Amino acid sequence: MKWMTLVLIFVLAACASPQNLKDREGFTQLPQELRGVDWTRTPEDVLDSPKEGEPLVWVGQIEEVEVKQQDTKVEIGWICRHLEFADPGPAAISKRPIRVKKGAGYFALSLTIADMSIARAREFQREHTQSPHYLLAGGTFCSMIDRHGRKIPFLITQRIAFGPELVEFVTGPP
Repeated sequence: MKWMTLVLIFVLAACASPQNLKDREGFTQLPQELRGVDWTRTPEDVLDSPKEGEPLVWVGQIEEVEVKQQDTKVEIGWICRHLEFADPGPAAISKRPIRVKKGAGYFALSLTIADMSIARAREFQREHTQSPHYLLAGGTFCSMIDRHGRKIPFLITQRIAFGPELVEFVTGPP
């Protein structure tokens, strides 16, 4: 079990995306590097047919948040239960709340943050796991991680948005 945690930390560190959390709500436009995204592709689809570097935009409910001190920076890692866009396509992320329905599978990502203390990161961790919070991530497929006995696609994240009111369920919560 300990070696699996070490492998997860290695993958998180290798694929972590440096970013500032101040822009966490600004992901409403699709950046050029993600223009080729298939809006209907789920984490389960990626498990069946992984394509390293594939652009992906996923939204999910945050299930786990891990924080780790890395020299003078903090790394935050998320495991999210995938939610499907009710109206797939670039317009799906252009307004809030994002309309979603039940999805398929889980996905993971992490960010390395230069301007956050470990104490603030732990507070952030509590806030995002005590009540339902949601996350929108845009990035590219990096690798698979093994978490709780299941394979999970890991994204190199280029854009992120999160919060408790990020989504609206069109068919009730999962």
